[in-house]
Amino acid sequence: MDANGHLILGPTTTVDVNAGIVAGRKYHLVLTRAGAVLSVYLDGAQIYSASNSGWEKNETATYYTLGRSSNWGWLARACFHECSLWNLCLSPAEVLELFNFGVPYRYRWGDATGLVKGNDATFASDTGWWTRAAGSSITGGVSQWTAVAGGAAGLERDTLLVADKAYRCAYTVLGYSAGGVQAQFGGTAGTIRNGNGAFNETIIAGSANAHALWVASGTSTLQIDNLTLKPVGALVDLDFTSTVGLQVTDRSGGINQHALLGGLNNDLTRPRRWGQVRGRTSTNGNQQLCGGTCLPVNARIDSLVVSSDNSGTPVTSVSVGNASGGAQLVNAAAIAAGRNDLTAFVSRFSTTGAVWIAANGTSNLDWTVTLDLTD
Repeated sequence: MDANGHLILGPTTTVDVNAGIVAGRKYHLVLTRAGAVLSVYLDGAQIYSASNSGWEKNETATYYTLGRSSNWGWLARACFHECSLWNLCLSPAEVLELFNFGVPYRYRWGDATGLVKGNDATFASDTGWWTRAAGSSITGGVSQWTAVAGGAAGLERDTLLVADKAYRCAYTVLGYSAGGVQAQFGGTAGTIRNGNGAFNETIIAGSANAHALWVASGTSTLQIDNLTLKPVGALVDLDFTSTVGLQVTDRSGGINQHALLGGLNNDLTRPRRWGQVRGRTSTNGNQQLCGGTCLPVNARIDSLVVSSDNSGTPVTSVSVGNASGGAQLVNAAAIAAGRNDLTAFVSRFSTTGAVWIAANGTSNLDWTVTLDLTD
């Protein structure tokens, strides 16, 4: 931001946007990129959109920085209150929704890696992960459908999804001969594909069930390859003004892409006495939420909500404590796939700032910890 109220985006390829920025005011800024088109939104309204193929981006970076260049050669003249990084390009209507209401539930817990992995995505071999209707097989490096009956699921994975969450699937149809294929998530149906091609779509899972299905439209003979399925939305959602950052991408696999940043804000002009931590665990046994200390030592945990899918072995029991193996907060609570409200708490919990989760399975557990400051 310069002295004339312009947004200067860069630094490698500079984009100068006359945004009318006024010093001392708080703004909601969104940048989206669809192909080569960069769009800039301020307080929910689009103020710039143009092709800028050279504008800096790096989708394989080890880490991202906010407010400075990677070599500290360029610094932003601003204070950042919140920041989120997404795995989809928001529409103008979605940007306005984000400005008015924050990250909606359907777009929390975006995933950079996806729910279908390895040979189950490429069909290099049949691992037993997929359930298949008569006439469907995994052979020759593809999902082969031969006269699969209409309405039958040539590919099915049960209890994989969470209702009301958005998922993007992509797959290739080869060797098309008859019928068609339609993705169905939790009872919500996508578009029927009745020819060869590479297809992708976003579907908000319904509440009928938690199943991910690819269903035959009429008697179908075709092949499917290179199937991916990802929860779409915010990969990272950090609030620098609250007690802690909000959401941190899964660190269980040793991919520490996102650091938890944030600090107490007891300024009388902007008091913030509450906050949330959102983190994902997916390890059988003990795992530290967010991979490290993530709560202020004087925080009181008011509620714990956990959503479980079936991406790995199902989780049916969890314990929560302030040290590895601890169960001071939750002791062997029974949970099921989907949303689980564990309980509410009225006393201080953590003296270390750490939260440890012990689970009896490897499926993803998405945690929302609501807390306040007691002092």
